[in-house]
Amino acid sequence: MVVLLIAYYSAEVYADGTVVYHGEACVKVMGERRHKITPDRVAQLVKAFEQVNYFSLKDAHEVDEHGLSYTDLARTTTSISMNGKYKKVVDYLCPPKELVALEDLIDKLAGLYDRPAVITQTLNKPWDRSGGSVSHNFPSVQH
Repeated sequence: MVVLLIAYYSAEVYADGTVVYHGEACVKVMGERRHKITPDRVAQLVKAFEQVNYFSLKDAHEVDEHGLSYTDLARTTTSISMNGKYKKVVDYLCPPKELVALEDLIDKLAGLYDRPAVITQTLNKPWDRSGGSVSHNFPSVQH
């Protein structure tokens, strides 16, 4: 029997650079932690959302190319609120590679890799598609 433990956490990034991390399960640090990132990193995040044309992405990626879905996969949710618009995208199965790259960049620029005590690197990546859930929320990034 193989048991896969996947990190379950969320991170909110605000326009002033405040990052609010919430560790829920399978992470080294449980609960809420706060830190700041530079204005340059916030700007890079906004640019990354714009480059993938985030507001045009499908709201959910939950089936494969044959229309089939599976259970027990990791679910990554990203969202952004910018210039009066809000968008949320759920990545459960077969997302476009640009979305996966954005998810990775969010963790990097939000400083989650800079804080090794915060995230357990499960199977080398906290967002591994093997089960569990990861959430990235950007409720107040203003451009």
